[in-house]
Amino acid sequence: MIKALENDPFAALGRRRPRWISGIVGGERPSRYSGSPALWNALFSRLGLDAAFLSFDLPRTEDMATFMGSFLDEPGALDLTVTNPYKAIAWQALSRLAPPDGMTLEVSSRVEALGCLNHMIVDREGCRLIAENTDGVGMHSALETAYALAHPGAPAERLLAGSLVLLIGSGGAAASIGLELVRSGVSLTIVDIAATDARALADRLAPFAENPIEAGDWNLIPRVAPKCGIIVSAITAGIPIDAAGIARLPPDTLFADTRYGDAAQFARAAAEAGRLSTGHVLDGRAMLFGQFAAAAALACSIAGVASESFEQAVSKMTLE
Repeated sequence: MIKALENDPFAALGRRRPRWISGIVGGERPSRYSGSPALWNALFSRLGLDAAFLSFDLPRTEDMATFMGSFLDEPGALDLTVTNPYKAIAWQALSRLAPPDGMTLEVSSRVEALGCLNHMIVDREGCRLIAENTDGVGMHSALETAYALAHPGAPAERLLAGSLVLLIGSGGAAASIGLELVRSGVSLTIVDIAATDARALADRLAPFAENPIEAGDWNLIPRVAPKCGIIVSAITAGIPIDAAGIARLPPDTLFADTRYGDAAQFARAAAEAGRLSTGHVLDGRAMLFGQFAAAAALACSIAGVASESFEQAVSKMTLE
């Protein structure tokens, strides 16, 4: 039994446990809002995997290490997706845990650079415990797809290189997105309500950036936003630019929101400003799908799924 949870995720499974157990853990009751279970379980069903993806509501930060240890005790543990507000805490907890059964801890360069993870993937046969961060991969992929549609003549490689990008926020998702953006050659400006937080993230990303990173508080937005072809909101509450402000920005500006559903206030403001008809508005569903697909490729390969079968299944999901 996994400890310290507010809910009982296994109740719906009855007495029989599937071969593989995966799930999402968060402190804001992911069982009530997360789109991850629907994506993963749809994929498992398409692939015919004896697997289930559950939601784990963990109310207390101090229980994260206990929870992760309990998850690792599950014989069929495969993927643990980590969401707000635990991405940094999960990495701290994992780095202190002794990997089970002689496994070695394999840490991606993204996790090392950012100090946070959003996936812990268990490979018992390969004796690996893998820490990965795919948030930025998901958003970067979504931005490239949208940019390619808006600029059909653009070169396929390093599609976003040279773009001016405004990133609003400095938390875990913003850091992951910022890392992928600077690695792709964009010129990045980071703003946050607290300028010190924006500057701290800029300093963390600077070793990976090809161009200088500007950083400051929200007072930078009126000066910087009109120059930027891409604006990404990576905040968990509030709206950095309202519909009237968005309407005054250049018509080819691409707007992206890390939130989805009712929480996607920035994407909704862009839609209210008439930008939805141009196809220049992304909400967090595109990022969610991209980060899910990147982690699921590794998890499903561990579960014995052939890469061709996986790619066909994900391709069909993309078209739905």
